[in-house]
Amino acid sequence: MLIEDEKNKILKADKLFSLILKEINTGLTPNDVLDKIYETFREVIPYDRMGCALIDDKNEVVTSKWNRADYQKKFILHGYSAFLNGTSLKNIVDSGNPRIINDLEEYFSKHPDSKSTQLILKEGIRSSLTCPLVSMNGPVGFLFFSSKEKETYKNEHVEIYMTIADEVSVIIEKSRLLEKNMELNELKNRFIGMAAHDLRNPLFIISSYLSMIRRGKFGNLSPKLEEKLELIHETATHMQDLVENILDVNIIESGEMKLNLELLSIAEIFNEKCGEQELFAIEKSIEIVRDFEEKIPNVMIDRSRIGQAIENLVSNALKYSYSGSKIFCCVRHEDNYIKVSVQNKGQEIPEADRNKLFQNFGKTSVRPTGGEKSIGLGLAIVKKIVESHGGTVGFKSNKIENEFYFLLPCKD
Repeated sequence: MLIEDEKNKILKADKLFSLILKEINTGLTPNDVLDKIYETFREVIPYDRMGCALIDDKNEVVTSKWNRADYQKKFILHGYSAFLNGTSLKNIVDSGNPRIINDLEEYFSKHPDSKSTQLILKEGIRSSLTCPLVSMNGPVGFLFFSSKEKETYKNEHVEIYMTIADEVSVIIEKSRLLEKNMELNELKNRFIGMAAHDLRNPLFIISSYLSMIRRGKFGNLSPKLEEKLELIHETATHMQDLVENILDVNIIESGEMKLNLELLSIAEIFNEKCGEQELFAIEKSIEIVRDFEEKIPNVMIDRSRIGQAIENLVSNALKYSYSGSKIFCCVRHEDNYIKVSVQNKGQEIPEADRNKLFQNFGKTSVRPTGGEKSIGLGLAIVKKIVESHGGTVGFKSNKIENEFYFLLPCKD
């Protein structure tokens, strides 16, 4: 009967864990998962206290990272740490087996130097079960189940507890990998930011001297030399644009972008940016048509950043539109948001390429119509700026036209 009862408890524990695991993908942290276990598993296993401690990368120190109890007064708190070597926990790590102590007072009388046992006894705990947490790369820590009653834990409980420990080990390992990935990503952003910043000044000097030479500041130039200098100038300008875009992306992704929000007319900013792009439109014989709905409500935006997003959308449309065509710049008030869109009669974006749009360096197979350079960061910057304002981006593409747009929330 006892064996059958334990089998039912194991099955129930599996079901409970299945429910918790479904929630993990929604963004639960290891502490969230442990809280869920603490609140849920009383149906199948006894405890008055639970704790989780992790071993450092050098396998030298074990530190309490989480704990919950049915009582308020605790003496082993978050951050409590001790050296691993020379403790009974080291034996659990080496063996990989759980440990049951059903009379902590008796245990302490035999191990009076155990500071953690002394503290847990002060909390009123009288028995414990300690499970090792083991990942693919080795031991990562311990999961502690504790009771105020003596003789609480039996060998029959071990399978249930180890099932929980195995799942927690996987969750902690994923969390550590994610944390490491975030650290590497931050290091990458810092390196790219430093490199781009160091390139900015030399490129500015090169471009400045090239402009002076081309204006005849140092004497007349032969047609052949003028042609070569024009090519150098275009290349330097392209590199400057690349550096500025990389710096923009780096600032946004690092969380260092500060928005100076004001209640402004987005139609007014859009109109200004269309005017600034007129020269490029004339060079390609493209007409910019402005279609702004009347009485568009003002929105809380950063003038400079939203202006940058609009400029990127308009320049992107010009870059991929054919000579003699039109692009339509529109502002609409729809429900509780403002829609800003740029439409052009350009090339259809293949289905296979559409997931690259708005991504860093997301270049598609569609090529600019006038030989312009594309580094694949313009739309990515639009997305990051708009999302920092609480908005969303989107696009529509067919054989007739392409439309890139963003939506910003507004209050009437």
